[in-house]
Amino acid sequence: MASIVHDLYDVGEITHLGQVAILAQSTKEKGIAKFSKWEKAFSKLAMPLNNPGAKNLHTAIIVKQLIGCISLLIDDIMVPSKQLDVKAHRNAATVLLKSDKTFSKWFDDQRKNFVLPINSKSWDKEISLLGLANRVLGQDVFSTRINANHFDAWIIGWLLRQCAAFDQVFGGYTSERGKIPHIDSSYWTSSVWKAQGFKGRRRGVNPVYIQRLYTNLAAFVKSGGHDTPTDDIVNLPIDQVNALTVHQSKGLSFPIVFVDWRNVREPYPGSSHLQETQFQPFSPRNHGLTLPSPAERAAHDSIRKLFVALSRAQYAVVLCLTEKDKLAIATDSIKEIPSIWFNSLQEF
Repeated sequence: MASIVHDLYDVGEITHLGQVAILAQSTKEKGIAKFSKWEKAFSKLAMPLNNPGAKNLHTAIIVKQLIGCISLLIDDIMVPSKQLDVKAHRNAATVLLKSDKTFSKWFDDQRKNFVLPINSKSWDKEISLLGLANRVLGQDVFSTRINANHFDAWIIGWLLRQCAAFDQVFGGYTSERGKIPHIDSSYWTSSVWKAQGFKGRRRGVNPVYIQRLYTNLAAFVKSGGHDTPTDDIVNLPIDQVNALTVHQSKGLSFPIVFVDWRNVREPYPGSSHLQETQFQPFSPRNHGLTLPSPAERAAHDSIRKLFVALSRAQYAVVLCLTEKDKLAIATDSIKEIPSIWFNSLQEF
């Protein structure tokens, strides 16, 4: 498939790689999905994949550096967290600081704002996590990379939305909602400090806030991306082949689409199908109609999903299957692919 795309691009049948999409039920590059084979095949021909569902976004160095910079700014002693060990992120940020003297000088000036007493006039009381992240990203060492790299721009945009959500839920208290809170006298003898052996009065950002930040960032960092299949797909890059889940592709279209339907298991009822059966008698639209069985509804959902995938193509679509899949289709064992329809297709 990679060779086909490469040839089409070489002869000018497609003007940019963004006109091609690979759709699958899962695009994770690790685990049972084994989607990494697609990435390797296209990379060998110098064609990168834009795969927002790869679940490896936490390996992006720009994410580590940004989280590390925020940690170094607001956490002068590295508050312990079982959910997220920020040591690697802080190390990545330290390496970046050593490589850019201008950024390092700016960083040192900013750091003073977060370790001063609460009544300090220089403390920016209006700064939120989102505001702090944007302030860091506004420096040349970050902004030049974001402007030059579509993937970095996409992942940073996603991370900023998580920062905004964090501000709404955990930032500050009452009138300070959404702001980074500093400790006051009630926290100078906090159990967090005692547990680390610190004596006397502490000052800086509230340690409880820092722990919450690490705990909630952990969900993003450890999972490597969204846990749901419907990431926000906007501003798709034109210089990369798009690898998307079928759910992510809804509402989008591409001139050429490859649908990876290899080794797809027989549809089986999920929790939603079982719940529909349980609640059907209480439905206001229940007019005595009998619902199809959960197994039948699972098969219907699988058919609709394949239809969504195939209908994303504007000009050409390629259905990718294994020899074992073809044998199953011949006996109509794959519900969403009738043998009479499949036999009418042109084979590569």
